[in-house]
Amino acid sequence: MNIFNYLFNINIFTDTFHILYLFMRTRFAPSPTGQLHVGNMRTALFTYLWAQKENGEFILRIDDTDKARSFKKYETNILKTLKWQKLHWSSIVRQSQSTNIYQSIFDKAKKANLIYPAYETKQELDHLLSNLRKQNKPSAYKRGMNCASTKLNPYWRFALPNKEITWYDQIQGKMKIHLRNFSDPIIFVNENFTYLFCSVVDDLHLNISHIIRASDHLTNTAQQIAMFEAFKSFFDNKSEILWSHISLVHMNNAKISKRNQSDFNIHDYIENGLHADVLNNILVNLGRSKQVYDQSMQQLIENFNIANYSSSAVTFDVQQMNISQLAYNSTMSINDAAQHFENEEFIHKFWHLLRENLYYKSDIAHWKIVFTQKQCFSIENNIELSLFKKISKIALQHTNDSWHELIINLTKQLQISKKQIISIIRKILTGKSQGPKMNDLYEHISEEVRTFRFKNQ
Repeated sequence: MNIFNYLFNINIFTDTFHILYLFMRTRFAPSPTGQLHVGNMRTALFTYLWAQKENGEFILRIDDTDKARSFKKYETNILKTLKWQKLHWSSIVRQSQSTNIYQSIFDKAKKANLIYPAYETKQELDHLLSNLRKQNKPSAYKRGMNCASTKLNPYWRFALPNKEITWYDQIQGKMKIHLRNFSDPIIFVNENFTYLFCSVVDDLHLNISHIIRASDHLTNTAQQIAMFEAFKSFFDNKSEILWSHISLVHMNNAKISKRNQSDFNIHDYIENGLHADVLNNILVNLGRSKQVYDQSMQQLIENFNIANYSSSAVTFDVQQMNISQLAYNSTMSINDAAQHFENEEFIHKFWHLLRENLYYKSDIAHWKIVFTQKQCFSIENNIELSLFKKISKIALQHTNDSWHELIINLTKQLQISKKQIISIIRKILTGKSQGPKMNDLYEHISEEVRTFRFKNQ
């Protein structure tokens, strides 16, 4: 981004110029109510890459206003995950430690008549909104709609202006959202300030200049922009935020979220040895046309451009992640592999055979069985069962033969292709349809183990 972009922003709706920012400061703001999912991690990565590219600040803000659902264990997990992802923040702030700031802005907003008390119970509010719908009016609570039976235990709302909010989004383009259809947002309830209010106050207080978030926040953004405009005078902050609403990440035709990870939990893969560089490359490639899967973190930073991303929803590709994981593993030295797979003796013995076949740490257990244990593998294809038995019977008569001699004997007696014979023997001896070359693998499986598997087919 050049110096002109740092100093000015063209407002495409009014054709006027607004002074913006001389220094980029952005944030990632997870809530400690669960583990991060790949959608969160993609947002965090994009935010970090952009800040690094522009020599700006990347702030980690823990949104722990929801006292009932926020837990220290989740915050610990979030920090651990981001560190694993190789993301480094310049500072960390917690909303739970900013109550005095929220109270100060709340008091100023109250004095300026920007907020107001409301008293409706949930049942009263539901009844009011239902009547509005029956009258074909927007189902939105506004100032002056008081229908409470008592005036006890007030909660507080921000009075949205009756106007259209416009902004230019780096991903979504020209945005226009009218506030008439939204209820005035609640900013204080049950002795707690709400997420929407705290987020606005924090972004103003921290002088945030860029925000990357998921596209399901677009309506929140319209309301928050109204709050930014109302509260800005309470801060020494004249900047405007550059918004980027990135596409949602889907899997199995469903949006990935904390409550719905579509039977896919990235943390299981991380514990099983997934490389951070592999996942970061997968996440960066989601939503753009140019696909490159072997970039270092420095290359990801240098090549990052938010304008390259589509607004369309994207699908997380586990198969591509596994392919990239295998490719990454195959480049490791034997010492690095021994450390990564946490099994020095096994790796030093078999790395030359398995370097292009080990995806995750759990694969080690299977290959240990292959090489050392008298255990058979299940045969799923019943059509091939008789052929499996024929091959096993002949193989038992040639247990002392070399691999080359065994294949010659089997080919002569069965009159089937060498390729088919090798495929079946692979399934018998390894339980897999693919793997290392069988002529290399065969000699490393003891004769005793081979005989057991041929005999018990």
